[in-house]
Amino acid sequence: VVVTPFLIASFTATNSDLWPHLAWGRLWSEGKAAFGVDPFSYATEGRYWTNHAWLWDIIAFTLYTKDSTGSTLVQFKACQFAGAVLILMLIRRRGCSLWPWVIGGALAVVASASFAQVRPFTINPLFLMGTMYVLFHREWVPGSYRNSLILAGLFALWSNIDTGFILGPLLVGLTLMGEVIQKTLF
Repeated sequence: VVVTPFLIASFTATNSDLWPHLAWGRLWSEGKAAFGVDPFSYATEGRYWTNHAWLWDIIAFTLYTKDSTGSTLVQFKACQFAGAVLILMLIRRRGCSLWPWVIGGALAVVASASFAQVRPFTINPLFLMGTMYVLFHREWVPGSYRNSLILAGLFALWSNIDTGFILGPLLVGLTLMGEVIQKTLF
């Protein structure tokens, strides 16, 4: 179940939106980029421009330049995809059957296979599964200092990689709301 997503996501980058990300990562690596300025558009001149995926751009450019074919970047993407499924399998509590998790993981892989392009969005499932791991696998205590620090670090990293980071705090809020409702009704 973990090898299959890696193989499914191991295809070359065909999406054209990869090139602006690599270009921005190159500018940042060369020290020519500045926050708040879009170096590729005249339409944003004089206005503040936010690159929400600046950290992913730097990571992607660094991985892309490791070899002449960009295969390291594709392997990184495939590892993200497989890592999300692996964390999904690790969420399972002891004593529970593995088969429902395997079936759920397989369905998730099939459903998300068409979204496994090389872009910042592809890291969202990995971070979302990491959030779910902290919430559901560890003994979650709403005021827990350790869990809060882990989630804060996870969200800080995630927010500099993609705008989908809002899914993490939303999941935490829904989990807390569910716990309150559960304690109130039961």
